Amino acid sequence: LPAPESSNNPLGYKFSWSSRGVLLALRNSAKFLENGQVVEVNGPELMRSVKPISIYPAFSVVGYANRDSSFYNKRYNMP
Repeated sequence: LPAPESSNNPLGYKFSWSSRGVLLALRNSAKFLENGQVVEVNGPELMRSVKPISIYPAFSVVGYANRDSSFYNKRYNMP
C-alpha cells in the first residue's frame, strides 16, 4: 500500500503491477460468494460494484471482485 501522501495522482492509485493489466482486468466479469449466495457481475458493471473497505483508519481503499473467486471457500475451508 502506498503512503497516503504518495497517492498524488487523479486516480489516487499506485500500481503495484502492470498498469495496463490493472485497467484490462476491470473489463472482466466476476463471480463471488456474498452471504452464502453466488453473485455474478458482468464486466461492464464491475466498477459500479466497488465497495469501500475498512482496513485501517489512515487508509481509504475500495475493493472490487476479480474474476471467479467462488471456489475459494472450499479450498480454504471457509463457510
